[in-house]
Amino acid sequence: MATKPNCLIVASASAEGVSARSFVNSFTLTTSAFNVQLATPGGQAVEYVNVDENSKRWLTDFASKPYSTPAKLENCDPSRFAVLLIPGGAGAVFDLATNQSLAHLIAQFVAEQKPICAVGMG
Repeated sequence: MATKPNCLIVASASAEGVSARSFVNSFTLTTSAFNVQLATPGGQAVEYVNVDENSKRWLTDFASKPYSTPAKLENCDPSRFAVLLIPGGAGAVFDLATNQSLAHLIAQFVAEQKPICAVGMG
């Protein structure tokens, strides 16, 4: 069986947060087809907002997994990833919109014609 390609999920670490629903849906959909790596500016924890009971249970379980700890966005090598996904949330405006590491990743993805998906404010 072939190895799954890698997807980089870049999430905000801003206090304004990432939509819990957007993240849960994004992560759930991508894991069926990709190996997923989560990254944030500085490798800081993701602040989830608008958490309902369903997403709270899912996020609690997710937090117990080793892959829930974000990598430092600044250390992500675009050549390792086939897809870039940015889940929605107001936090993206505060720490992703002007992030030079994310700009570099996006430029590399565009140059190599790799898929990029930004959800909502992502």
